[in-house]
Amino acid sequence: MGKTSACGKVILLGEHAVVYGVPALCGALQGGATVEIIAGQGRLLVPEWDVATPPLGELLGPAPLTSSLAQALRAICESAFASVGRRLDAGALPYDFVARFAIPTGAGLGSSAALSVALVRAIDQAAGLGLTEQHIDAAAFAAECVFHGSPSGLDHTVAQRGGFGLYRRGQGLSPLGDTPPLRLCIGHTGRARDTKGRVARVAELTQQQPELTTACFARIGALVEEAVTALRQGDLARLGQAMNENQALLRKLDVSCEEIEHVCQLALAAGALGAKLTGGGGGGCVVALAPGREQEVRSAWQAAGYSSFLVEVGGEPPSLSLSQQAKPVMHAVATANTNIALVKYWGKCDPALNLPAVPSLSLTLAGLSTRTEVWLDPSLVADELVLNEKSVDGEPLRKVSRQLDRVTRYLGLPGRPFARVLSHNNFPTAAGLASSASAFAALTVAAYGALLGETALASPLSRSLLSSWARQGSGSAARSLFGGLAVLGVGTPGQIDSAQASQLVPEDGWPELRLVIGVVSDEAKATSSTDGMTRTANTSPYYSPFVAGAPQDLLEATQAVLAQDLARLGRIAERSALRMHASAMAADPGVVYLRGSTIEGYHSIVQLRQHGVEAYFTCDAGPHPKALTTVAQAERVAAALAAVPGVKRTIIASPGEGARLVSVEALR
Repeated sequence: MGKTSACGKVILLGEHAVVYGVPALCGALQGGATVEIIAGQGRLLVPEWDVATPPLGELLGPAPLTSSLAQALRAICESAFASVGRRLDAGALPYDFVARFAIPTGAGLGSSAALSVALVRAIDQAAGLGLTEQHIDAAAFAAECVFHGSPSGLDHTVAQRGGFGLYRRGQGLSPLGDTPPLRLCIGHTGRARDTKGRVARVAELTQQQPELTTACFARIGALVEEAVTALRQGDLARLGQAMNENQALLRKLDVSCEEIEHVCQLALAAGALGAKLTGGGGGGCVVALAPGREQEVRSAWQAAGYSSFLVEVGGEPPSLSLSQQAKPVMHAVATANTNIALVKYWGKCDPALNLPAVPSLSLTLAGLSTRTEVWLDPSLVADELVLNEKSVDGEPLRKVSRQLDRVTRYLGLPGRPFARVLSHNNFPTAAGLASSASAFAALTVAAYGALLGETALASPLSRSLLSSWARQGSGSAARSLFGGLAVLGVGTPGQIDSAQASQLVPEDGWPELRLVIGVVSDEAKATSSTDGMTRTANTSPYYSPFVAGAPQDLLEATQAVLAQDLARLGRIAERSALRMHASAMAADPGVVYLRGSTIEGYHSIVQLRQHGVEAYFTCDAGPHPKALTTVAQAERVAAALAAVPGVKRTIIASPGEGARLVSVEALR
């Protein structure tokens, strides 16, 4: 029904000194936030956060509001309707507003201001209020007061007006004319910014070392003037020098940190002309000016585990309503095979980023696959999911929407149309056969194709980087990006891209290897892997020893794979599986995936080994006994598992290929 947008912001030079009378040079960051208008009840929906405010009728009621989003929405509605003398009641907005971000939130890039302005514009359009620029400014400022208490006004003014400007405390934003837009790289340090603490530190320094701070502020003011001149003249080298010197002064003012310095140095080493923190410091983001070297800078950051995106800064503000009806529907198809961990992944060191607590090694399986199609369709009013020929909503749909939003954001795109996703597994779903691994691997690759279009086929992105995106939907999905045997490392808490998968041996590198699966049940398991991991980590006395032993398991397993030593690999796989399940069963209450058929399958495999058959037990978070064996012994192993009471059927799987983008097309 409509879509509105607003800019984020970056401060190129002058942060912190602006508090002491120095102007700050800031620019609008294109693609800050978008708000989609759909039929509804006056709610604000943020799929990325899995948050929805109450309907408008409840917002206007006497009950106190504890959610800042709900308070901000009410403040916007009250300001906007009052400014034009319109009555605001429960039926005034028969619409919902779906907000999405193309920039990291909470990173000092003006995400809340972009949301506020885009939301005001969406409400104006939905209700036909006819707001002026001053009305929009007032309503957005009312929301910013909810989010920040006493905002300076810089962020929402830049979000609304775009371009470059000089912000002076007490005087507001003065637009700069004749300044062409810049392409900038933005790298996230993975550490939360500390605006309040760093502002306090600078204030402390002004008391303790007044000569130092006065000299720093004066030089920063001069650098801002030089930067404005360089910007207008297109002298990017001089602008970069000013940024670098400003960063050195911010370091003297003690508002930088180790992560910021590392991200800056990586950018400069990769060819950037200038790199510095932007915003409050102490974490957050770094902005780098690297004309013609943007990809090299982003690659250097990626290799070090830092997420990044490319933006245009200082361009014209987005139009009030972004109609997408003239755009084509983008359609992409991807496939991915599931994988079974031989060295088990169990537990997270950072649940918010889905970073694993232990390293893992897996075998990607041919024939157990997910096929996913993604249509990005401007005519849709909400995301849709069809899984195994059945329409699905609720949490599964929300997970898909969040994954689509992640890929959109990581590609540096300003937003996306709503999507229709068709996904089909040719094996049981959520039954302990790692269907989420193949599902999120296929979804990530298909989303990548649909968002980038045909260029995705011509210049595919790094599988390792894609694996870190897939991992955030499902930890095991990272390994399904690769065929054969793959490894997923341990993550560093707070660093989004710090856990990436890599291929150890390709699918044709050990052709004799087979995994035999005894399928016990096609039903979804009662306890999800995520819930099982959380309970195990929080309550099991055996969890810490499991985590402590995992690195050695991976080291020995890696050596066994490279030597193609099945006996050694099998023993490690069996040991890892039993330790994982032991730690889970010792949780409170116990997390028990094993059934009688699983245990009987284990004994059957051990008995085969006693008769000279190379076969080794493993089992994921489900009831299905599995045996690692060779092509020569696979049929005999399958027959033994088929004879176990409760085993419905067996599957013999060979090493399979990694996730694949099948096709991309524009449907007009």
